[in-house]
Amino acid sequence: MAIQARAEALPVKNNTADGLISNVTISYTNEFIALGEMARVLKPGGRLYISSHGIGYYLLYIFSPQSSFRQRIYGLRTVLNTWYYRCWQLRLPSFWGDTLYQSEKTLQKYCPIHGLKIIKTTIDRKFKLPIFMYNTVEKLNVL
Repeated sequence: MAIQARAEALPVKNNTADGLISNVTISYTNEFIALGEMARVLKPGGRLYISSHGIGYYLLYIFSPQSSFRQRIYGLRTVLNTWYYRCWQLRLPSFWGDTLYQSEKTLQKYCPIHGLKIIKTTIDRKFKLPIFMYNTVEKLNVL
């Protein structure tokens, strides 16, 4: 079954999904709440497959000679918004706050809180910075 829904309010019963895919969507959500919702609907042992953009993705927009002015602004506002969000748990107003980059540290922080465990991480890097991140996450069995 495939559904389209807000990640922060999934219209699915608790513990019913064997697997979920989040393809570059967490960046546009309240990531803590979205991961909690995904954990809620997963069955114990169920898997969540997350792909996301790292900071390197946006730094390429900022510093690449091929980037347009609009792409540079997009990269800059994403980096600024993410730093602001990590400090204050708030997004910048308007279009300035629509996107976050993801980090290994953030996912490692949020997963245990929601009863999730990262079982595999693959990161495509350029200049030692993460461009794309692919995570396989499993819901732990709750006693």
